[in-house]
Amino acid sequence: MTKIKYQHFSEQLEVLKEKNNFRTLKKIKADGKYIFHEEKKLLNCSSNDYLGIADDKNLLMEFYQSLGNEMYFPYSSNSSRLLSGNNEEYDKIETLLASQYAREACLLFNSGYHANTGIIPAICDRNTLIIADRFVHASILDGIKISNARYLRYNHLDYEHLEKLITEHGDHYRQILVISESVFSMDGDNADLRELILLKKKYSFYLYIDEAHAVGVSGNKGLGLCEEQNSINDIDFIVGTFGKAYSSVGAYLICDKLIKDFLINKSRTLIYTTALPPLNLKWTHFIAKKMESFSDKRNSLMRLSIYFKNELKNTGFDVRGNSQIIPVIIGANKKCIEISEFFENNGYYVPAVKPPTVPEGTARLRFSLQASFDKHDIDDIIILLKS
Repeated sequence: MTKIKYQHFSEQLEVLKEKNNFRTLKKIKADGKYIFHEEKKLLNCSSNDYLGIADDKNLLMEFYQSLGNEMYFPYSSNSSRLLSGNNEEYDKIETLLASQYAREACLLFNSGYHANTGIIPAICDRNTLIIADRFVHASILDGIKISNARYLRYNHLDYEHLEKLITEHGDHYRQILVISESVFSMDGDNADLRELILLKKKYSFYLYIDEAHAVGVSGNKGLGLCEEQNSINDIDFIVGTFGKAYSSVGAYLICDKLIKDFLINKSRTLIYTTALPPLNLKWTHFIAKKMESFSDKRNSLMRLSIYFKNELKNTGFDVRGNSQIIPVIIGANKKCIEISEFFENNGYYVPAVKPPTVPEGTARLRFSLQASFDKHDIDDIIILLKS
């Protein structure tokens, strides 16, 4: 019997629907801390615009005015960085960030996904053992799989387990790379970078930290958890993104000059892709220069986050995280979807996060707070959760 075209794919989609795990793309229009979805105005509790600057009209106007006579900036580079796309704005940002971190070098990538899937395969081979926290982001896992290195995963934030894996397996490899996020994207909890550095000094491995959800938010200058925990100089690879608190696009690596030169020659996601548009680079540079001055926004965000989490815990909810990312664990996919829809019907956009993004049985509402929220927003969310 002749099979229906694409039957194999259709059957897989039906399985996802049966498990309440079928994804769709929503039509959304942003307006500051709100979005419009299906003609409803909703407080956006899922954005990574942590400092609330993506739609700051005053900031945008200041940026446009700063361009002066340079109002024209191309919307495309039309080439890779290694051909003709290496606009001068790249050098400005990389020089600025390297200076802010007081490190030798910085290298930009087109996104956090490009960074993780480009850096890890370039620096690892079959003689490398990678040991990663069990909850690292999908882009890190994809980078690991592309690398062909042997990899193991230690229990989330369990550094005794990490040390056990190092002692049991490390001697069989030329180098070891330990990978962790600093603020974990789905649980909102923090790595203990100082503990990781103590292990690094004991066992001489390379340390790779993804700061995607910490840059802009943590540290006096907004350099991330590595600044907050005074660990910048002891981390070999610090990866940050511009698409979250920076409200721009792209990602960066803070590293030694030799590593930068190596990646320019070896990282496929840098070599074989069109460079970022000059206009976006100009905006990123504008924000990067201002990042230290956003301390009031960082402090406001942290106060709201602490208040929200404490109120939820006192009410008896299963709450995780100690950052601006506050997941409320629901459990079953169907129940989580129902509560998410209840929130949307009451003016709040909180999509359900389900497996495989999170472990089975831990579907959750992931509240991603912004500095532009106020206490009334938080109190209304708490009232809805109680109901």
